[in-house]
Amino acid sequence: MAKKLLTRIQLMAMLLRAPEKSSRRDTFHPDELTHHLKSSPSEATRMYCIFSDPVQHWDNAPYSPVRQLLQRPSGQLEKSGVFTLTRHRLRLMGCSKWRAAFNFGHLRVQSKLSVFFTMIILFSYLFYCLNGYCDSLPRPVFDQQTNVQHKIYFHDGQEASPEQRGAHSASPASFVREQLLDLSNSKVPSNNISIANNFGSKKFPQAIIIGVKKGGTRALLEFLRIHPEVRAVGAEPHFFDRFYDKGLEWYRNLMPRTLEGQITMEKTPSYFITKEAPRRVFSMSSHTKLIVVVRDPVTRAVSDYTQTLSKSPGLPSFQNLAFHNSTTGLIDTSWSAVRIGIYSKHLENWLRFFPLSRFLFVSGERLVTDPAGEMGRVQDFLGLKRVVTDKHFYFNQTKGFPCLKKPEGSSRPRCLGKSKGRPHPQIPFEVLLRLRDFYRPFNLKFYQMTGHNFGWD
Repeated sequence: MAKKLLTRIQLMAMLLRAPEKSSRRDTFHPDELTHHLKSSPSEATRMYCIFSDPVQHWDNAPYSPVRQLLQRPSGQLEKSGVFTLTRHRLRLMGCSKWRAAFNFGHLRVQSKLSVFFTMIILFSYLFYCLNGYCDSLPRPVFDQQTNVQHKIYFHDGQEASPEQRGAHSASPASFVREQLLDLSNSKVPSNNISIANNFGSKKFPQAIIIGVKKGGTRALLEFLRIHPEVRAVGAEPHFFDRFYDKGLEWYRNLMPRTLEGQITMEKTPSYFITKEAPRRVFSMSSHTKLIVVVRDPVTRAVSDYTQTLSKSPGLPSFQNLAFHNSTTGLIDTSWSAVRIGIYSKHLENWLRFFPLSRFLFVSGERLVTDPAGEMGRVQDFLGLKRVVTDKHFYFNQTKGFPCLKKPEGSSRPRCLGKSKGRPHPQIPFEVLLRLRDFYRPFNLKFYQMTGHNFGWD
């Protein structure tokens, strides 16, 4: 078995040196040729003699019967029992070397098949690696819970002692906030190491559009998609409000792959009003940039109601849902369409974990009247070059809001879906006036907290 394997290797080595022909001739020492012919007699079809005297030629050689024998397939030589005799007689003839013409036709077929299957394996391996599943070393697996460190700080910035932490559980008002150090600030290995390859890696979002519903979040994200350095999730993940129990790894796998210098983003407007969302986002990363698209809370509530009404035609009237009692005019803050518009209350919850510098408040109204101007602010906040400009927008008179101009290679411009720009139902003016009076103090507080006057009053 070993001899046959060695012979095959030697023959393959000769094949690799061979030119593009069906056969070739190699010169051997007689003993070496004997070894080849005995181990693989069917490999040689003809043998030729090289004489010591260059004047002599094969055609002039004596012992023509020997020449005829040598021209037979080598297997027949071996069976005829004259192999040793012919070798001896050739030496007597003065042959210094033998030359054998090997037929590698069947070997070439095998070689082509070997190359073919080798290429399949190679391309499969490359494709597998490019999808990020063949790292040279296995990545360590860390328990997500062990990578989060809890620390409590006083107003002066000093870390609380263990005794003071115990007191904090009984009297939480004595502390500014409880901080969960994210992985980038801790000394434990970062769990943000993700499946990576030459086409980028999946990372946690560096920026999230957290609100508000019916404020213009979808338009903002669509406008941002034009930027080559922004990659965003298609659908709303709802991780920090609905699917948090699935774990951060599940969340990261939802993210698109990004290259160096690109920003990963996602949009879920319900985060802004979810009580647990700020703490959960902070535990992922305290450096996350947060974008809030806000709109006049009265028109936002009507738009919210209009969307719900389109899905549930039998819905009660707006005024019946907005008021506990239409006579007293007491607003029902448990109704989500009303509750979402109390921006100052929801922002207070977020400011317990993130400083104001981590927020950008985008005007939903200006996103319609001056999309390029608002997009300039957004790009500055994200640290991006101002790529999205006036040249990308045109105003759709039918829908009443801006659309993106026709991109190259497209037959029509990009506008939001048919659900955008739908007409609002007629709401009694008195109802809207009461609702505006209700929101006024909350709006003023929101202006003070953000340092922006949005002009809703």
